[in-house]
Amino acid sequence: MNTDHAQTDLARQNSLEGKTFKPADRQELARHMQEAFDYRGDVTLLLNDDTTVSGYVFNFDEPRAQVQIFVKGEGKDSFPRTVDYHQVTGVTFSGADMAFGKSWDTWQAKSEKQRAAEVELAKQESRARGEL
Repeated sequence: MNTDHAQTDLARQNSLEGKTFKPADRQELARHMQEAFDYRGDVTLLLNDDTTVSGYVFNFDEPRAQVQIFVKGEGKDSFPRTVDYHQVTGVTFSGADMAFGKSWDTWQAKSEKQRAAEVELAKQESRARGEL
């Protein structure tokens, strides 16, 4: 079994991307609002008046029960909006998680770079000893 693919599959299963949650109580809602804040992509909030707000959550204020979200506009015309999260009846992690898989890719690239540097150092030491 290829462990690289297994790790990637496991990470995808653990990703919030594309998932929708309809919280059953305030505690669950607060947890999902924290997840929306921690998420590195856009979310869509379903409000109790059946409207939606889509964008990037940039602030989560649990004591005030509010989230602040940069609402997606046309081009660079995003604008901030504050939403009382007691109005939220559902959360969809609608945008791509911009950091998904990056930590593995970064580690792998760094590891390969280190291995190449070690090989080059070993070659230089062998040349200095006259072995190459």
